Amino acid sequence: MNSTFGKRVKKLRMQLGWTQPELAEKLDVSLPLIKNYEGDTRSPSIDKLNKLCDLFGVSSDYLLCRTDELMPAYVPNDAVLSFDKNAFSDEQLKFIEAFLEAFNKR
Repeated sequence: MNSTFGKRVKKLRMQLGWTQPELAEKLDVSLPLIKNYEGDTRSPSIDKLNKLCDLFGVSSDYLLCRTDELMPAYVPNDAVLSFDKNAFSDEQLKFIEAFLEAFNKR
């Protein structure tokens, strides 16, 4: 089965247990527009596409069928990662440090 934007929107909506009217309300659009999205007869604006990605927790590349990965498997070089060190044991912190060192060397 070939994926389309509409099929992915419908699949994600159903996985969350939302009805079309519920999605329309969350997206602040009309019910007919949701039906058009899912029927692949209309495409969302950039703003609505971004909101759909946020609602579903997926990337725009996934919704637009540019990838089958829900979210990209990379971290941009300029990303800032932080965590609460108190939530980990000393052994876990050593592992995390070793992992980050190895990751930064690649």
